[in-house]
Amino acid sequence: MGYTEMLSEDMHNCTATVLQEGAICFIPRNDFMDLFKENAGFCKKMMSAVCREYGLMESKFAMMAQKSVKERLALNLLMLRESYGLDGGKSQIINIALSRETWPTWWAPPQKL
Repeated sequence: MGYTEMLSEDMHNCTATVLQEGAICFIPRNDFMDLFKENAGFCKKMMSAVCREYGLMESKFAMMAQKSVKERLALNLLMLRESYGLDGGKSQIINIALSRETWPTWWAPPQKL
């Protein structure tokens, strides 16, 4: 998270909340940019990651623009099941805590800036 802002020299404008126990690392911008200058393999992997992320974002925007609210909700539930689903016998349990404030951001239509 945040590598695109480092590459574009923009300020990071997002926040994140850890939903499960995890580790968070900070890499200073100068160190990150030095890796680009000194390591061609790292540079190639990061460019591949940026391109892959861009392609996924483009697909998601297209999906959001073409689907109804019910279809977007169903697709997001399926994605949550893939990431957080537990076997519940004949049904699937999605083991994730979402609040009313965070849930709409998963399936709301894209907003014009």
